[in-house]
Amino acid sequence: IMPLMLGIDIAYAIHVMSRYYEERRKGADPYKSVVASVITVGVAVFLTAATTAFGFASFGISNLPPIQQFGALCVAGVMFSFLLAVTMLPAAVVLRDRSKKAQEKWDRKNNKRINRCEETRLDKFLVRIAILSEHHRALVGMVTLAIIVACIALGFNISSEADLSSMMPKDTPSAIASDEINNIFGGQNIAFALVEGDILEPFNLESMLKYEDAISSTSYTTHNGDPIILREKVVSIADVVYGANNGSIPSSKGEVVSSLLKLQSSSNTGSRLRLISQDGQVAMISVRVSRGTQTDMKHVADIMRDSGKMITNDDSSISVSYSGMPILMIDLMGSIVPTQLKTSGLALILCALIVILTFNSLFFGLAATSVVFISIAMEIGALVLLGWPLDFMTVMVSSLVIGAGIDFGIHVTHRFREEWHHGGVDIDEAIRRTIDNVGRALLAAAVTTAGAFAIIAVSDINPLRRFGGITALSLTFALLSSLLVLPSILAWRASRVERKDNKKLGS
Repeated sequence: IMPLMLGIDIAYAIHVMSRYYEERRKGADPYKSVVASVITVGVAVFLTAATTAFGFASFGISNLPPIQQFGALCVAGVMFSFLLAVTMLPAAVVLRDRSKKAQEKWDRKNNKRINRCEETRLDKFLVRIAILSEHHRALVGMVTLAIIVACIALGFNISSEADLSSMMPKDTPSAIASDEINNIFGGQNIAFALVEGDILEPFNLESMLKYEDAISSTSYTTHNGDPIILREKVVSIADVVYGANNGSIPSSKGEVVSSLLKLQSSSNTGSRLRLISQDGQVAMISVRVSRGTQTDMKHVADIMRDSGKMITNDDSSISVSYSGMPILMIDLMGSIVPTQLKTSGLALILCALIVILTFNSLFFGLAATSVVFISIAMEIGALVLLGWPLDFMTVMVSSLVIGAGIDFGIHVTHRFREEWHHGGVDIDEAIRRTIDNVGRALLAAAVTTAGAFAIIAVSDINPLRRFGGITALSLTFALLSSLLVLPSILAWRASRVERKDNKKLGS
């Protein structure tokens, strides 16, 4: 969370300070410059903070408590940083610049600062590509649409992964030892079938044995060609009773209890009696399996559940439920895509709604939101092209990019409205002024935010590395969309409005 908050929150300070220095270059004193900065950019910063908070808040509907907690902590961090950006930061700047000595220093360096800030090659380059995009709206629109369609088509090939063992670096001593134990002694992943009923009834014990035989006699093999479940790796109280009675189940419950009492006195077999509860109403079937691929674990889960349905259909006096690492992994995998859709959909709706209400315009609200729609589509395409699956970390990226990436669209749209509506300039000049004034700030904010995630990408933990890498890429896509695509959308709308106004004046 710390590098994440550092990258996201420093962007607020960048935009506030960028507008502050812009006002100072116009000749305003520190007090007026701070007030103008908070009144103008403060609105955009509030929108970016609110949308980012909504993006993180959408994690609250996840089925995974750690993700819920992650979202709640990030919401608190974002809102606190916004308050600091519009209160403590302006106050600190005024205290720094209000003295006569500070004013003299500003005056000495003002011309040099103006030349450095307003006529750099970077500024000219950003303005040039934005104007170029605005002049070729049709081409930009067709290319953007083609990219979105291609990425959506790639999205049908995206895979998901919920292997918790992948979190561990492969070269750690514990991971190496685990692999060696698995290779020498066989399966160390344990799946469980919890059987409830009058376990010590002979018919129920026979049903448990049938279940064990069924799950170990399938045709499924692991990716190495070995049987996916070996009979000797399956153990239950039914096996204990069966072995204690020379390969048979006693004909009465009394005989079963008697045989277990005899076993209980033996220190060598007493631990096996832990496979059944003291009241004899719950028993556990332990299934040891090798740590295979996700497909192998899915086969294990399917075999256990299908065989359980077959046994309970024949013996309605017992019920069977399932747990253990293979089962939990598959259940987690099954919730990944629904979680992705729910959190992303909620975040997109909330962010779009607040931007529309603040701008008081459906079009400008959707235009600002289009930046993240494009970046999410490209994120999905990038995941497929890189061969990275959706896991319990990358599933959060879309919601996060919606919250953080929409910042770029908000600042461009907000400044364009200010220049076009209130500045009284033509469309080209409005685009030029917009990118000239916010382009460098957007780039700096993108570098800090994406850089924070790039730091996470150097982690030794695979899910964290993928999370940091794809988030940094997605934020870069959002920045490019705000500089290359959004100006075309805004200019298209502005030109339509101007044509309508000219027709009204002509009539």
